[in-house]
Amino acid sequence: RGLVAPQKRVRLIEDVFKGNSKIEVRMYRGLTADFCRECGATFLLRGVRNAVDFEYEHNMQLINERLYPELTTVLFFTPPRYAAISSSIVRELVYFGGDPTQFMPEEVDLKNYL
Repeated sequence: RGLVAPQKRVRLIEDVFKGNSKIEVRMYRGLTADFCRECGATFLLRGVRNAVDFEYEHNMQLINERLYPELTTVLFFTPPRYAAISSSIVRELVYFGGDPTQFMPEEVDLKNYL
C-alpha cells in the first residue's frame, strides 16, 4: 500500500493541476491497456528517471502494444535535478520524521493527504 490512500492521491493530483481544464484525474483497476481502450485514449505519457525506469517502461510498452495496438507510449525524460526523487524516498523521509517538502510540488502539503 502506498503512503497516501488512492482516493486521497486523486485529490492530491487534482489539487496540483487545479485550474488546468486539460487535466482529468481518474482512478482505475486492472490493466492500463484496458483502461485506455475503454476511455478511447491512444497515447500514454510516462516519465523515466534512469535506465532502470526506461527498461521497465519499454517492457510495459511492448506488452501494452500487444494488448491494445492503437496505444502509443511516449516517454519523457526527467530533468537531472529530479532524477533521484521517488515515491520510495518520500515515504522513507515521512516514515523517519524527515521533511519531504523540497521533493514535492509546492501545491502539496502532504499533511493534508495522510
